[in-house]
Amino acid sequence: MKATIRTAINKATAPNPGKATPVELHLADAATQTNIEGKARAAMNAFQHGLSGHRMILQTHELEGYRRLSSELYRDYKPANESERQFLQKIIDCHTRLNRIVAIENNILNVGVSQNIRPESTNDEETEAMVAQARAWTEDEDSFEKLGRYESRISRQLVQYSKELDRIQTKRKIHQAEIEKLRQPILNKPDTAKVIPFRQTPATASSSAAHPPVSSGAICAEHQKEAHHADQYPD
Repeated sequence: MKATIRTAINKATAPNPGKATPVELHLADAATQTNIEGKARAAMNAFQHGLSGHRMILQTHELEGYRRLSSELYRDYKPANESERQFLQKIIDCHTRLNRIVAIENNILNVGVSQNIRPESTNDEETEAMVAQARAWTEDEDSFEKLGRYESRISRQLVQYSKELDRIQTKRKIHQAEIEKLRQPILNKPDTAKVIPFRQTPATASSSAAHPPVSSGAICAEHQKEAHHADQYPD
């Protein structure tokens, strides 16, 4: 059947489609329409669970947690340019989707447990809860498996985005440090126009020659000489 439809499509899309029979044209049209509708339905899969897709769709109860997570991660990473902000946004979305997976998993399990508890059972309450949990897990095994695949893929993306953000931030910081290191000698270089070296002017030199410095020893000797002269020649 698939080969027949493929042949019909090939004939209908050929440069000379007149060779295709009406049945083949009808099959080709039906297959094309089905393919378009299937793509449209597949495109909506991300909107149904919010675990994939390029846009993050939030429920009302998720807004506060999303804002808090964004604020905390922006404070931790401190993005300095648009590239860093883009990677940080991907990291925030990955964390949100992982948290959503945990919430969905818990909700599926709790609903399944409540639906599988049998009041007529002779088991005690704890045992019946364990049995109901096993029944719920078995009934929704496919859903849990899908959630596990989504979780693995998103976790890998989170690691990849985190490594790339760390790389570009480290590169930026090294570049800034190199620029600062090159600027440092310029900032520390003394301004020769403002430095006035001490130099003895001619006026100072002549004054020093006319009045040579007198030591304290010379002053004491002079006083003793005057006292001796006063003793020898009293008034």
